[in-house]
Amino acid sequence: VSEHGNWEEVNILHVAEKIETIAVREGLTKEFVLQRIEEVKKKLLAFRADKIRPMTDDKCLFSWNVLMNIALSKAGVCLQEEKYLQRANEHIDWLLQNCVVNGELMHTWKQGRARIAANLDDYAYLIQALLQLGSATMNTNRIAQANKWAGVVQQYFLHEEGSFFYYTSSQQTDIPVRKLDMYDGATPSANAVMAQNLLLLGMCMERHDWLEQSVFMLHQMVDSSLRYTYSFSYWAILQQRYAKGVKTVVCSGQDAKQKHKELQQYYRPTGYIVTSEKEISEIEIANHKQIPNKTYIFVCTESACLPPFSEVEWALEVIE
Repeated sequence: VSEHGNWEEVNILHVAEKIETIAVREGLTKEFVLQRIEEVKKKLLAFRADKIRPMTDDKCLFSWNVLMNIALSKAGVCLQEEKYLQRANEHIDWLLQNCVVNGELMHTWKQGRARIAANLDDYAYLIQALLQLGSATMNTNRIAQANKWAGVVQQYFLHEEGSFFYYTSSQQTDIPVRKLDMYDGATPSANAVMAQNLLLLGMCMERHDWLEQSVFMLHQMVDSSLRYTYSFSYWAILQQRYAKGVKTVVCSGQDAKQKHKELQQYYRPTGYIVTSEKEISEIEIANHKQIPNKTYIFVCTESACLPPFSEVEWALEVIE
């Protein structure tokens, strides 16, 4: 603290020197200086407590929460930590229980109340979270849930030309102009995430119309992602993976879960792994792939599944 201050003739309190330097200059002990600073801090805190506190933004945003859920799923797989996958399961169940009102997704939650209709990013990130969790936990029900919400997006957000998606729902009548959001900002472009969702769901659910829509979206954004890399990075990642060849990998049979875990130990971004132990599954691609007393890995492209493999190494080579 000085008479003339350190900013516009006022003092902004801060420790400008080491405690030892202050103690030597003032002829005091280090312990005394530290004690004095603590006393002053208590007085300052008591004075500040009488002021009106600034408002705190403590609402929960649905989109940010499902992004966190995606991180939990990925961490659970990469670090082989079951606790993260368990947390992700509990978290997404809580979100779907508390943030869905009369079948409609809500954008915010606070003090037990969900409100404001969800936007495209809320739905897109939710679908991606369910797809990630479905693969990470070998639970095809999660993929079926993702498929249901993708149908909602197609119904209420699809552009009139039938390719990209509006940011707001057609049910929101208070929006004078509905915008198309293509850019990556602080969070990934919702349309880019939906392109990825439709690609995976199109293969898993054998929805060729969704596959065609996803591929069309990727082709439409090639020039933009080449010219303005930083603004379209998520699109660029998807285009790169699609050019390399995205595949679904189906583990089936008595040791299917063990094969799934072995495959998860390798980073293969172009391979989406699912596991089914049932003859009739919730997802189309896993149907009729059970062979009695056998464990097989099916690697499937957009158009067909290749002959099954019994060894993880062989499947990995084909995925690559």
